[in-house]
Amino acid sequence: MLSIAPHVVAATVLAESFSAHLGPLAVSKAATEGIGGLALIALAVIGLVLAAIASAARGVAAAMIELLRLAAVTMAITALSFAIVLGLLYLLIHN
Repeated sequence: MLSIAPHVVAATVLAESFSAHLGPLAVSKAATEGIGGLALIALAVIGLVLAAIASAARGVAAAMIELLRLAAVTMAITALSFAIVLGLLYLLIHN
């Protein structure tokens, strides 16, 4: 059976011996640089997600504008049709 446990132990031992040579300040600085890189990646991912949300919001806004435009045209056609029917009824009743 394969396991990564021996590799993890070996990496830990090597890291301990390496950090003993560098001193605690260098180790904490290396850890901080790694966290800074992760923070930069996290900010980039957050920025991409916000850009995607903004793009989707613009698409939804455009769709809503088209829907409202269609509703306005439909109301205008309905009002015109209603006016024509009332005019025809008026002509039929008074003639």
